[in-house]
Amino acid sequence: MRTSRFSASLTSRTRAFRMQARAFCNLIAGHEHIPLRHFLHSAHQSLPALYALGLQLPGICPEHEASYTRVSVEEWRRLFRSLSTRLGDRVHYSGVFDAYDRRDGQALIGNLADDLADVHADLENGLRCWRAGDHENAVWEWHFMLECHWGEHATDAIRALYWLRRDVQYGPVPCLTSASSGRTRASRPVLEERTVRAARRAADAQR
Repeated sequence: MRTSRFSASLTSRTRAFRMQARAFCNLIAGHEHIPLRHFLHSAHQSLPALYALGLQLPGICPEHEASYTRVSVEEWRRLFRSLSTRLGDRVHYSGVFDAYDRRDGQALIGNLADDLADVHADLENGLRCWRAGDHENAVWEWHFMLECHWGEHATDAIRALYWLRRDVQYGPVPCLTSASSGRTRASRPVLEERTVRAARRAADAQR
């Protein structure tokens, strides 16, 4: 049985992360009310801080199962579609599935709306659990999902936002034409549907 001192310690040790997670979730959920470039700049600032604080979360093993209402598939879809519409041509970016797999030289196509919606869902689940009074499972949720899910989405989004800022100051992405083919880069069979999301889910299914 955990002591009240342990609970107080957990509250103190996770305060900064919870504040950052709450701010990020509010930012993503309210993106339609924020000018787009300001929204992207704010997400770019928030994600590195969130990831850094997540790495400091304590690894604990809860003594009981969690019981709270998780973010539903429909909630996730609504946010994903809303972000996709808002981001427009900024939504897709090139990436790799495993940076240290040097045998795979093909680029995959990431989806910034998917990244932001997934990070939001994982953090919001923990916040809902915390608000339900189950602090141990909330911290476990954040810590575990950082390692196996939202950490990857967060770092991919940071990279995409870095290039958006560097190249176009978060503005529209120019249509780049290949001199050899005369086709735009984005016209490659929407990149043969080889999205990072599909690759991640296939990998998850094998775990």
